Amino acid sequence: MCETFRRSELTEFNRSMDREYKGMFENLTLTKFITGLWNMVNDPDTDHIIEWSKSGSTFVIRDSHKLFVNVLPEYYKHSSITTFYSQLKNYDFGKVYSSDIEYYHRYFQRDEPDLLSGIKRRVPVAKKTTQEGDDN
Repeated sequence: MCETFRRSELTEFNRSMDREYKGMFENLTLTKFITGLWNMVNDPDTDHIIEWSKSGSTFVIRDSHKLFVNVLPEYYKHSSITTFYSQLKNYDFGKVYSSDIEYYHRYFQRDEPDLLSGIKRRVPVAKKTTQEGDDN
C-alpha cells in the first residue's frame, strides 16, 4: 500500500518548521531552494523519503517517487524531478556513488545551519565575445 500525506498535514508541519528554524535563518541570506531542502531533510516525518545519512554529512533520497509527488510541492512551486536535480547541480551538490541516491555539499551538514550561507548558486561563465587577435 502506498503511503501518502494529506496536504494539510505537510503544510502545518512546514509552518511549524518555519517557526522553529526562523531564528536560525534570521541573519543568513539563503535562497528558497536551500531553506526548503534543509527543512525537508530535517523533517522527521519524511525520513522514509529523504533524510540525513548516519554521518550527517550527506542526505539520502529513499523514495524519489514520493519525494516528487508528495513532498516537493509542499516546499517549492514545482514537483519536477529534472528541476530538483538541476538545482542540486546548480548549487554544487555532488552525487555520492553508493547504492542509494545520496548527495553531499561541504556546507550542508546536519545540525550546522550556520554553514548554509556558504552555499552559493553557480555563476555562469561569460563567453569571450571579442575575436582572437582583436586588440580593441
